[in-house]
Amino acid sequence: MSNNEKINTFIENKLAPIMSKLASNKYINSINLGFYSLSPLIITCSIFILIFNLPFSNPDSAVYIKQYHDFTQYFHKYYIAVFNSSIGIISIFLSYSTAHALAEHYNLGKLANSFLSAYAFILLSAKTLSISAVNAASQLLDLGEQLQINVIDARYLNVKGIVLAVVCAIVSVEIYRLVVKINIRFPEIIPAAIAKTIESIIPFFILSVLCIIINIITEKYFNNTIASYALKVFEYLAVISDSLILIIFILLLVHILWFCGSIHGSNVGSVIINPAVLINLSINQYAIINGENLNRIFAGEFMNGFIYIGGAGATLGLCIAMLMCKNEEIKSIGKTSIVPGIFNINEPILFGTPIIMNGTFFIPFIFTPIINAVITYFAFKLNIISKIVAAVPWPTPSILNAFVSTNFSIKAPLLIICLFIIDYLIYKPFLTIHIKKIKNN
Repeated sequence: MSNNEKINTFIENKLAPIMSKLASNKYINSINLGFYSLSPLIITCSIFILIFNLPFSNPDSAVYIKQYHDFTQYFHKYYIAVFNSSIGIISIFLSYSTAHALAEHYNLGKLANSFLSAYAFILLSAKTLSISAVNAASQLLDLGEQLQINVIDARYLNVKGIVLAVVCAIVSVEIYRLVVKINIRFPEIIPAAIAKTIESIIPFFILSVLCIIINIITEKYFNNTIASYALKVFEYLAVISDSLILIIFILLLVHILWFCGSIHGSNVGSVIINPAVLINLSINQYAIINGENLNRIFAGEFMNGFIYIGGAGATLGLCIAMLMCKNEEIKSIGKTSIVPGIFNINEPILFGTPIIMNGTFFIPFIFTPIINAVITYFAFKLNIISKIVAAVPWPTPSILNAFVSTNFSIKAPLLIICLFIIDYLIYKPFLTIHIKKIKNN
């Protein structure tokens, strides 16, 4: 048995079954869908951040435009409102969308479960405080003579609350499912509509009691809140979320999953990628809004913009190599794959070549994205290019993606061109080996 056959046998018999179970996990898929549902919100917020943070507003800049500076100053509070109403409370939306996805998996009421999850999250994380409003604050809120008001502590409603938001989504849906499974029977004298209303109240009541008990225990015996404990987990995630080691681990996981065949590796990797890039993107966005230095690297569309040039495996370089070869069969695959590849869609080349479960392409498919990641990471680390401050739709071509997401840094597209050339040089010899095997067969 050849080495290629041994690799394929190991993947088919050992690795693929395990990874298949992981990829089809209901909680992983629900969390993924929850994060993906937030994309329009995050991208919209990013657009406003880009519009109001162009380099034309700095009086010390050579490209300073006074009219633009005046425009940003005048509308600043309105644009900040967009940020505070999106990224500022994004954990509420995440709790809602994750519960919606999990309820859909169980074929339960999606709207009821989404509200239940958001309700539980707010009950555990947003404490109501009574404060005294004075002077300008009193006038702004139009309180008149009333100086004592109730406000919600929103510190845990932004990305700091994503851990608790996901936990609330899963627990609330499972409680709702348990109530439905018990199938409580009401006397026939009670009308069906009333019985259904009572049935829908039960999970809300159970969850309310559970959240109150948790709040009492954590506040009375630990002088803290469950949200603050979840924040400690978040802070740990925030520390490791920007490390090169994590990026390499994710890339290995994603591409081994892809290589196993019929498994969308990116879906599994997204469970780690989405929280990490959201945490880091929000930190960078807070920094740019407040005029501070950007220090987060693994943010926004780091993967789709700089690493997956042409899709998983960074296969756009391989597409060009195929177009330039003499073998008509391979060249036709290149022609079919080039246009989707420009938009980071590479299923035609993955399954048409095939790369999936083909031992010849194992090394370049696994390690080309890692090489891209290492080069890109240090380009950001050494401040050669500006860091990412905006989310961009993932099918955006890498050159445009990199240019826009880095607040229009001209060096970012140049880096993409360099990475593309490196990817081409890596794939070329392995494509030659693949063509020789085709001829021999």
